[in-house]
Amino acid sequence: MLDSLLLRALPAVLYAVPFYYLMGLTADWERVLVFFAVLTTFSATAGALSMAASVGCPTAGTANLVMTLVLLTSLVFGGFLANLEVMPEVISWISYLSIFRYAFEALVVNEVTGTFFNLDVSGFAVSDLDSQLLLEVLGLDAQRFFRDAAVLSLMFLAFALASALILYAVMPRHNRRRSWREACSAVFCCSCFCRHRQSRVARRASQFDVTQGNPCGDGNNATPGPSPRDTTT
Repeated sequence: MLDSLLLRALPAVLYAVPFYYLMGLTADWERVLVFFAVLTTFSATAGALSMAASVGCPTAGTANLVMTLVLLTSLVFGGFLANLEVMPEVISWISYLSIFRYAFEALVVNEVTGTFFNLDVSGFAVSDLDSQLLLEVLGLDAQRFFRDAAVLSLMFLAFALASALILYAVMPRHNRRRSWREACSAVFCCSCFCRHRQSRVARRASQFDVTQGNPCGDGNNATPGPSPRDTTT
């Protein structure tokens, strides 16, 4: 949870604060709160998905490649680059696996619901355009807002749980005796990774019994100290 708050939610909020009013979005405080809530949930979900992929992949290069393919595919089927209503049914089901779809629909619905627009495109003027018509053109539905928010939250929990399960599966067998709570906390708290690494270093160091500079630990080949001088009067 600490990873999601400090590395996902907080940077997203700090990035969006100066640009919210620069983009001319609605200044209603309720919609502002909803905007940041959806944004932080999406960022935390993407972070949990990346964590699950990085834990399951053997190398960092493989994890980068997998996440690049997953996020690009998710972005294409998110409803922003392509209209979901005109997609062939053979591939349209992929959009239900996209985290971008639920975040994009929730943000657009939150912004335009109850708003009327005046359009003037190439001399064709339209006044008092209802936002519902705009949502239908984009293939979005205002009635799915709470569903989108709930799905995003559930996907975050699912990816976080998958990270814990994958981490438990790839752990060495002698470490599987540890409690389930420690395996879960290793996913949600970065400090657990540091403690795990320190414990491994400590175990390796304990294998060498250093006695008076002798790595073997038997003390037979230790360099004797200087013998005391015989003093005579």
